[in-house]
Amino acid sequence: MKLANNSLDLVKGYTKASVVAFVLMTCAEMDLENEWDKILPFAPLLDRAWLLPMNLMVDQNAASQSFENLTLSYRGSERQSPSVLSLALQLSHIMTFKAESGLHPKEWNTEARLRSVVEELHSRAGFLSKWQLDEDKFKAVLNLLVGSTPESRAVITCHLNHHKYQFSAFSSDLLRNSRWLNGAYPSKAGQNVKALLTVKPESQVWFLKNHVHTYLNKVRRVKMSSRNRMRATPAEWEKAVD
Repeated sequence: MKLANNSLDLVKGYTKASVVAFVLMTCAEMDLENEWDKILPFAPLLDRAWLLPMNLMVDQNAASQSFENLTLSYRGSERQSPSVLSLALQLSHIMTFKAESGLHPKEWNTEARLRSVVEELHSRAGFLSKWQLDEDKFKAVLNLLVGSTPESRAVITCHLNHHKYQFSAFSSDLLRNSRWLNGAYPSKAGQNVKALLTVKPESQVWFLKNHVHTYLNKVRRVKMSSRNRMRATPAEWEKAVD
Protein backbone atom coordinates (compact mmCIF):
# COMPACT_ATOMS: atom_id res chain seq x y z
CA MET A 1 0.00 0.00 0.00
CA LYS A 2 1.47 3.38 -1.04
CA LEU A 3 0.88 6.28 1.35
CA ALA A 4 0.88 9.93 0.37
CA ASN A 5 2.15 12.80 2.54
CA ASN A 6 -0.26 13.84 5.31
CA SER A 7 -2.56 10.91 4.55
CA LEU A 8 -2.66 9.53 8.11
CA ASP A 9 -4.59 10.76 11.14
CA LEU A 10 -3.41 10.43 14.73
CA VAL A 11 -5.79 8.38 16.86
CA LYS A 12 -3.70 8.44 20.02
CA GLY A 13 -0.41 10.04 21.03
CA TYR A 14 -0.96 13.66 19.98
CA THR A 15 1.32 15.09 22.66
CA LYS A 16 4.24 12.73 22.00
CA ALA A 17 3.98 13.17 18.25
CA SER A 18 3.82 16.96 18.62
CA VAL A 19 6.97 17.02 20.79
CA VAL A 20 8.92 14.86 18.35
CA ALA A 21 7.76 16.92 15.37
CA PHE A 22 8.69 20.17 17.13
CA VAL A 23 12.21 18.93 17.93
CA LEU A 24 12.72 17.71 14.37
CA MET A 25 11.55 20.98 12.81
CA THR A 26 13.61 23.09 15.21
CA CYS A 27 16.80 21.12 14.61
CA ALA A 28 16.22 21.05 10.85
CA GLU A 29 16.29 24.85 10.77
CA MET A 30 19.59 25.12 12.70
CA ASP A 31 22.96 25.77 11.08
CA LEU A 32 25.12 22.65 11.50
CA GLU A 33 28.37 24.60 11.46
CA ASN A 34 27.46 27.49 13.75
CA GLU A 35 24.92 25.83 16.06
CA TRP A 36 26.30 22.31 16.42
CA ASP A 37 26.65 22.72 20.21
CA LYS A 38 22.91 23.30 20.45
CA ILE A 39 22.07 20.30 18.25
CA LEU A 40 24.44 17.85 19.96
CA PRO A 41 22.24 17.21 23.06
CA PHE A 42 19.46 16.05 20.73
CA ALA A 43 21.69 13.54 18.91
CA PRO A 44 20.29 10.42 20.66
CA LEU A 45 16.75 11.52 19.85
CA LEU A 46 17.52 12.51 16.27
CA ASP A 47 19.16 9.14 15.70
CA ARG A 48 15.86 7.39 16.41
CA ALA A 49 13.12 9.95 15.78
CA TRP A 50 13.01 9.54 12.00
CA LEU A 51 11.88 5.91 12.32
CA LEU A 52 9.24 5.57 15.04
CA PRO A 53 7.31 2.35 15.75
CA MET A 54 3.55 2.71 15.34
CA ASN A 55 0.37 0.74 14.82
CA LEU A 56 -1.21 1.48 11.45
CA MET A 57 -4.91 0.92 10.79
CA VAL A 58 -6.49 1.52 7.40
CA ASP A 59 -10.02 2.25 6.22
CA GLN A 60 -11.18 3.69 9.55
CA ASN A 61 -14.03 6.17 9.55
CA ALA A 62 -14.49 8.90 12.18
CA ALA A 63 -16.58 6.66 14.45
CA SER A 64 -14.02 3.83 14.37
CA GLN A 65 -11.23 6.29 15.20
CA SER A 66 -13.16 7.58 18.21
CA PHE A 67 -13.90 4.04 19.42
CA GLU A 68 -10.21 3.18 19.10
CA ASN A 69 -9.22 6.35 20.94
CA LEU A 70 -11.54 5.51 23.85
CA THR A 71 -10.23 1.95 24.08
CA LEU A 72 -6.63 3.16 24.14
CA SER A 73 -7.52 5.83 26.70
CA TYR A 74 -8.81 3.19 29.11
CA ARG A 75 -5.88 0.88 28.41
CA GLY A 76 -3.32 3.61 29.12
CA SER A 77 -5.10 5.10 32.13
CA GLU A 78 -5.52 2.29 34.64
CA ARG A 79 -5.20 4.68 37.57
CA GLN A 80 -7.72 7.19 36.23
CA SER A 81 -10.24 6.32 33.53
CA PRO A 82 -11.48 9.01 31.11
CA SER A 83 -13.71 11.60 32.74
CA VAL A 84 -17.44 11.86 32.15
CA LEU A 85 -16.78 14.93 30.04
CA SER A 86 -14.21 13.16 27.85
CA LEU A 87 -16.64 10.31 27.33
CA ALA A 88 -19.47 12.69 26.44
CA LEU A 89 -17.35 14.55 23.89
CA GLN A 90 -16.02 11.40 22.24
CA LEU A 91 -19.38 9.63 22.18
CA SER A 92 -21.08 12.75 20.80
CA HIS A 93 -18.63 12.74 17.85
CA ILE A 94 -19.56 9.13 17.13
CA MET A 95 -23.28 9.85 17.43
CA THR A 96 -22.98 12.82 15.06
CA PHE A 97 -21.11 10.73 12.47
CA LYS A 98 -23.64 7.90 12.62
CA ALA A 99 -26.59 10.30 12.38
CA GLU A 100 -25.11 12.14 9.39
CA SER A 101 -24.23 8.83 7.71
CA GLY A 102 -27.73 7.45 8.16
CA LEU A 103 -26.54 4.62 10.44
CA HIS A 104 -28.99 5.64 13.18
CA PRO A 105 -32.75 5.75 12.51
CA LYS A 106 -34.07 9.31 12.38
CA GLU A 107 -36.78 8.53 14.94
CA TRP A 108 -34.23 7.67 17.63
CA ASN A 109 -33.86 10.19 20.42
CA THR A 110 -30.54 11.10 22.08
CA GLU A 111 -30.80 8.38 24.73
CA ALA A 112 -31.45 5.63 22.17
CA ARG A 113 -28.54 6.79 20.00
CA LEU A 114 -26.21 7.02 22.99
CA ARG A 115 -27.20 3.56 24.26
CA SER A 116 -26.52 2.09 20.81
CA VAL A 117 -23.05 3.69 20.67
CA VAL A 118 -22.20 2.58 24.22
CA GLU A 119 -23.26 -0.99 23.46
CA GLU A 120 -21.06 -0.95 20.37
CA LEU A 121 -18.15 0.37 22.44
CA HIS A 122 -18.62 -2.39 25.02
CA SER A 123 -18.61 -5.07 22.31
CA ARG A 124 -15.38 -3.93 20.65
CA ALA A 125 -12.37 -6.24 20.75
CA GLY A 126 -9.93 -5.17 23.45
CA PHE A 127 -12.50 -3.24 25.52
CA LEU A 128 -12.55 -4.99 28.91
CA SER A 129 -15.71 -5.52 30.94
CA LYS A 130 -14.28 -3.54 33.89
CA TRP A 131 -14.22 -0.44 31.67
CA GLN A 132 -17.91 -0.61 30.78
CA LEU A 133 -20.08 2.38 31.63
CA ASP A 134 -22.50 1.68 34.48
CA GLU A 135 -25.96 3.21 34.54
CA ASP A 136 -24.89 6.16 36.72
CA LYS A 137 -22.08 7.16 34.36
CA PHE A 138 -24.37 6.60 31.38
CA LYS A 139 -26.91 9.04 32.87
CA ALA A 140 -24.16 11.59 33.56
CA VAL A 141 -23.01 11.45 29.94
CA LEU A 142 -26.61 11.69 28.72
CA ASN A 143 -27.11 14.69 30.99
CA LEU A 144 -24.22 16.50 29.30
CA LEU A 145 -25.35 15.64 25.79
CA VAL A 146 -28.99 16.61 26.31
CA GLY A 147 -28.45 19.65 28.50
CA SER A 148 -25.57 21.42 26.74
CA THR A 149 -25.07 22.81 23.25
CA PRO A 150 -22.11 22.23 20.89
CA GLU A 151 -21.05 25.83 21.57
CA SER A 152 -21.02 25.17 25.32
CA ARG A 153 -19.04 21.97 24.94
CA ALA A 154 -16.61 23.86 22.72
CA VAL A 155 -15.90 26.26 25.61
CA ILE A 156 -15.12 23.31 27.89
CA THR A 157 -13.03 21.57 25.24
CA CYS A 158 -10.99 24.71 24.54
CA HIS A 159 -10.18 25.00 28.25
CA LEU A 160 -9.20 21.33 28.52
CA ASN A 161 -6.93 21.65 25.49
CA HIS A 162 -4.62 23.72 27.70
CA HIS A 163 -5.31 22.27 31.17
CA LYS A 164 -5.39 18.71 32.48
CA TYR A 165 -8.85 17.72 33.66
CA GLN A 166 -7.76 17.16 37.28
CA PHE A 167 -6.32 20.70 37.39
CA SER A 168 -9.04 22.34 35.31
CA ALA A 169 -11.99 24.55 36.19
CA PHE A 170 -14.34 21.56 35.91
CA SER A 171 -15.04 18.43 37.90
CA SER A 172 -17.57 15.60 37.74
CA ASP A 173 -19.43 17.07 40.72
CA LEU A 174 -19.92 20.37 38.89
CA LEU A 175 -20.87 18.87 35.54
CA ARG A 176 -23.33 16.42 37.12
CA ASN A 177 -25.13 19.35 38.71
CA SER A 178 -28.31 19.97 36.72
CA ARG A 179 -28.64 23.70 37.45
CA TRP A 180 -26.43 24.77 34.51
CA LEU A 181 -28.22 22.64 31.91
CA ASN A 182 -30.44 24.17 29.25
CA GLY A 183 -33.99 24.68 30.45
CA ALA A 184 -33.07 24.34 34.13
CA TYR A 185 -34.33 26.78 36.75
CA PRO A 186 -34.29 26.95 40.59
CA SER A 187 -36.81 24.55 42.11
CA LYS A 188 -38.19 27.23 44.43
CA ALA A 189 -38.38 29.97 41.83
CA GLY A 190 -41.71 31.75 41.60
CA GLN A 191 -43.55 32.13 38.33
CA ASN A 192 -42.60 35.79 38.10
CA VAL A 193 -38.84 35.06 38.05
CA LYS A 194 -38.86 31.54 36.59
CA ALA A 195 -38.45 32.72 33.01
CA LEU A 196 -35.68 35.10 34.03
CA LEU A 197 -33.65 32.37 35.81
CA THR A 198 -34.18 29.63 33.21
CA VAL A 199 -30.90 28.64 31.51
CA LYS A 200 -30.85 29.31 27.77
CA PRO A 201 -28.17 28.32 25.21
CA GLU A 202 -26.69 31.83 25.08
CA SER A 203 -26.62 32.28 28.85
CA GLN A 204 -25.07 28.82 29.29
CA VAL A 205 -22.16 29.72 27.02
CA TRP A 206 -21.55 33.00 28.84
CA PHE A 207 -21.80 31.26 32.21
CA LEU A 208 -19.11 28.73 31.21
CA LYS A 209 -16.84 31.44 29.80
CA ASN A 210 -17.21 33.45 33.01
CA HIS A 211 -16.57 30.33 35.12
CA VAL A 212 -13.34 29.55 33.24
CA HIS A 213 -12.18 33.18 33.39
CA THR A 214 -12.82 33.38 37.14
CA TYR A 215 -10.97 30.13 37.78
CA LEU A 216 -7.93 31.15 35.72
CA ASN A 217 -7.68 34.43 37.63
CA LYS A 218 -7.77 32.52 40.93
CA VAL A 219 -5.00 30.06 39.99
CA ARG A 220 -2.69 32.53 38.26
CA ARG A 221 -0.14 32.34 41.09
CA VAL A 222 -1.16 29.02 42.64
CA LYS A 223 0.89 25.81 42.49
CA MET A 224 -0.41 23.15 40.14
CA SER A 225 -1.00 20.66 42.96
CA SER A 226 -3.22 23.17 44.80
CA ARG A 227 -5.35 24.35 41.91
CA ASN A 228 -8.20 21.93 42.49
CA ARG A 229 -8.85 23.66 45.85
CA MET A 230 -9.52 26.90 43.99
CA ARG A 231 -12.30 25.29 41.95
CA ALA A 232 -15.87 26.36 42.68
CA THR A 233 -18.01 24.17 44.93
CA PRO A 234 -21.38 22.88 43.66
CA ALA A 235 -23.12 25.56 45.78
CA GLU A 236 -20.93 28.31 44.29
CA TRP A 237 -21.53 26.84 40.82
CA GLU A 238 -25.31 27.07 41.27
CA LYS A 239 -25.06 30.58 42.69
CA ALA A 240 -22.97 31.68 39.68
CA VAL A 241 -25.64 30.34 37.32
CA ASP A 242 -28.33 32.33 39.12
